[in-house]
Amino acid sequence: MIVGFVGLGAMGGAIASRLVAGGQRMVVHDKSPERAKLFEGKAQIVDSSRAVADAADVVFTCLTSPQTYEEAVFGPQGIIGGSKIRTYIHAGTSESSLLERLETAFAAQGVDVLDAPVTGGLARGVNGTLTVMVAGKRKVFDDMMPLFRNYGTKVVHVSDRVGAAQRLKHVNSMLSAANLAIACEALLVAHKAGLSLEATLDVLNNGTGQSIATLDKIPKQVFTRAFNHGGAIELMIKDIRAFIGAAHDFDVPAPMCEAVVSAFVKAADELGGKVDVTAVMRSIERAAGFELPVVEPGATTPA
Repeated sequence: MIVGFVGLGAMGGAIASRLVAGGQRMVVHDKSPERAKLFEGKAQIVDSSRAVADAADVVFTCLTSPQTYEEAVFGPQGIIGGSKIRTYIHAGTSESSLLERLETAFAAQGVDVLDAPVTGGLARGVNGTLTVMVAGKRKVFDDMMPLFRNYGTKVVHVSDRVGAAQRLKHVNSMLSAANLAIACEALLVAHKAGLSLEATLDVLNNGTGQSIATLDKIPKQVFTRAFNHGGAIELMIKDIRAFIGAAHDFDVPAPMCEAVVSAFVKAADELGGKVDVTAVMRSIERAAGFELPVVEPGATTPA
């Protein structure tokens, strides 16, 4: 079996590298020659998405926007209609409606679709320890499990219905964003009240206040002022806006989630959409009128 990959950005490149490391025969494409060049000697590099689909039995995509998927799949040199592809795996995060459209289009070509976004962050992508949520036919999922195991330590089949995994990813993104924004505000209050940040984080991470934000993002990216977790804030905004869209679609009020979205949009407006997601703290600090002091790595006690 030959595996194809379209989209070799931060997360896509990490996943593709894990597939290569797992011994898969790979054919890859990215619009950026610099990104593709990183796979020289490791995979066959081709000049279009269609060339990937003409060479590979299974094609992964991991792109950033509806427009990039539109071009990669349906464009003049797109994946749709490729001569060899039999399974399409959507590893990126998109609106569920796009997945439904993709499934309809690929079904007409006799191609199965798996909706398979990931969570865990870039570091876990590099290490091959992501969580993968997958929607689609159970038999196809089972057949593709050896591929998912190359980059995911937790792989969950969430539904037979393509698009459902995207819904779950949006829920996950909303909770992740909310945990981060709330933790940032709470720690500003703790510092202003004269509490030790080291002691505060130690208690939070060994109590009911812990989250991935307090366990990982705050100590590694916020306290150190690194702000380099590995995801652009504009991509987080895309995902959490999709969650709000779903809340509206299903008539579920979500005022607290909408407040979180506003906080991230404000940060992007102030700092630019390319800043790291953890830079939301800089916007929150600006509103408060002060910054937290730097806390060096290792100064806080692990949970």
